[in-house]
Amino acid sequence: MDYKKAVETCTHGQAPTCADACPFQLDIRNLIDRVRRGSFDSAYRLLRDAMVFPDTALKLCPAPCADACERKVCDAPVRLRDLELAAIRLAKRKDPLLLNVPPKAERIAVIGAGISGLACALRLSSRGYAVTVYEKSARIGGRLWERFADGAFLEEIQAQFQHTNCVFQTSTEITDPSALDADAIYIATGRGGADFSTGGNALPGGGLLGNAGVFALSQGIDAANHMETFLKTGAMPAWSAPDARPANRLDPALLAYMPPVSPSGESYTAEEVAGEAARCLKCDCDACARRCPLIIHYRKFPDRIASETEATVRPTDLLVNRYATRMVASCDQCGLCAEACPQGVDLRAILADAKREMKAKGDLPSGFSAFWLEDMAHAEENAFFVKGDGGTDLLSHLYFPGCRLGAADPQYVTESYQRLLKKHPGTALLADCCGAPAYWAGDMRLFDEKAAKLRREWENMGSPSIICACPTCANMLRRILSKCDIQSLYAMDLGAEDAGAAGAEKEAVIFHPCAARSDHPARQGVRRILEGAGYRIAPLSSELANPLCCGWGGQYKIANPLMSEETASRNAALSDAPYVTYCVNCRDTLAETGKQAWHILDILLGFETTRTPLTHSARRANRELLLHTMTGGRRDMTGAPESQPAEPMLYLDEALRKKLSDDWILEEDVLAAIIHCEHENRNIFNGVSGAYTGHMRLRRLTHWVEYKPEGNGYRLLNAYAHKVEIED
Repeated sequence: MDYKKAVETCTHGQAPTCADACPFQLDIRNLIDRVRRGSFDSAYRLLRDAMVFPDTALKLCPAPCADACERKVCDAPVRLRDLELAAIRLAKRKDPLLLNVPPKAERIAVIGAGISGLACALRLSSRGYAVTVYEKSARIGGRLWERFADGAFLEEIQAQFQHTNCVFQTSTEITDPSALDADAIYIATGRGGADFSTGGNALPGGGLLGNAGVFALSQGIDAANHMETFLKTGAMPAWSAPDARPANRLDPALLAYMPPVSPSGESYTAEEVAGEAARCLKCDCDACARRCPLIIHYRKFPDRIASETEATVRPTDLLVNRYATRMVASCDQCGLCAEACPQGVDLRAILADAKREMKAKGDLPSGFSAFWLEDMAHAEENAFFVKGDGGTDLLSHLYFPGCRLGAADPQYVTESYQRLLKKHPGTALLADCCGAPAYWAGDMRLFDEKAAKLRREWENMGSPSIICACPTCANMLRRILSKCDIQSLYAMDLGAEDAGAAGAEKEAVIFHPCAARSDHPARQGVRRILEGAGYRIAPLSSELANPLCCGWGGQYKIANPLMSEETASRNAALSDAPYVTYCVNCRDTLAETGKQAWHILDILLGFETTRTPLTHSARRANRELLLHTMTGGRRDMTGAPESQPAEPMLYLDEALRKKLSDDWILEEDVLAAIIHCEHENRNIFNGVSGAYTGHMRLRRLTHWVEYKPEGNGYRLLNAYAHKVEIED
């Protein structure tokens, strides 16, 4: 993929709405930043560079920016014109810079000393051109005298011209411009003035073309640029309307109320300027930045992300610095960016492609995905198939609960399957992984192998319709089995007649998983289940459109735990009401923040408990228990074959159990390390604490354990793991 080309339609960084309305297309964002930090001299220079006569321009300005300001739909437009005037008043250094600009040979004539002619003359003379201004009256200013009868504008105009060699010839009426000794001529004779049938090296503008005030001034500045182009190319550009820009509109629902800051006296103080400037939204196109967790976390827009991704995936031969590796691995793959973007820029595709390319070349750290791929392998080891209870509908339907549902609670699978059998007696059940961990890891070889296996199994079953309990599984199977009819469990009208005490609150917010964004039957089905259980559904800004990722999607929690925590906390704070979702990963991720969150099956099946997120070890134990329960297998409840003695017990307190899970350490690996240390006599005894310490390399990590023998097992005191290998 050409990462930079993929974001070329991004409109971030283009002029905001108010700047489009400004005759000078002022850099509003830059101006706001300067006045907020009190850099008034710097703000004045910015205004002067854009307007040439900023004080006069602003006094003439009708403030079209106010009508374009996005804040008007929420509270009141930002008083930008007043802020600009305050910046001019508060600036201490207003004299123009004295620059050593080499003189140019070309001669310029400006006919008319109104605001447009003066602006053109100042801009060209400051660039070193020899400029002569001809004015038929005895004074410069033209129609400015109608607005400023006392001539207040003269002081600023004289100050701005002080370092130029511009020549003013007043009381000089020009009747034949061709007689002037000039290489280019600007005709600014004002409203109703002579245009001399211009052409060739002459350009009309200002009041002559019907412009007045700041619009005539702005055209004078543009005329200087046009004439300089003519002098360099020999072709005089024609006046044309500015290029149309894409509409970069903010979402009004996301605006926070901020009342305008009014001056306490006749004009703003520096503090009041900063307060009013703080109301400016700097209306960049930020649809993605208001929704995408990755952009929010890194504070980088798609163009910069694409550039850094390119440099990371394909570094130069001279410098290999993969500084964006973690960022590439942090995309949750929800796809919200493309839906929110007015131009459809798809960061998900960019980062997914980058991850696959880095994985194929061995440039992606294995630690980011190794745990998830091992968990996928565990799900496959405990996969099973139940043919159903016969009948004429045999294998017309296949229930695919996914590997995480049973890991959360085996009853989720067993009880929902019984509901399905009542509706479709021939429904079979396949408990397996859909391959999402491999896909999210960028391991396309492993994913393609998994996809081929699932495709063969489905075809051997007679290509039945598939019912999914997990929205992510549904999306993955739609990718793998393009011809399959895939439905959501929650659209099957299974009823909620058994809803129990979990519904006692009678109010909940539906937190739609990002994977179900396009699954409207599932979303409506969940709503029917809740309403059938007597719930009043509270609103959530993201409920009806653009569901947000909870912080688990893409399995980036290892690559970027801070971003995952930030995302989950932000989502949990969207409403004070309890959440109901239909993804166990959403439920657990939100619950880890302290948010009261239920899975829809808690409501549907009448479970009465508020659940605490399980450890990774407990999830694997549940997955194994589901296999034993559904198949009547050949193992006892410890997970060991019946013909072998049970393993020693591992004792540990809940705080340590959570610490292990937070550190992605499995209790079974800790126990294996202890048994290894005991059997191989590879431990060190601490005579003071009475504890043993040892280590063991398991797969990709070295596990360290501190323990004491206790009962029929061991009491774990502490454990940690790292990538470093210990050589004897």
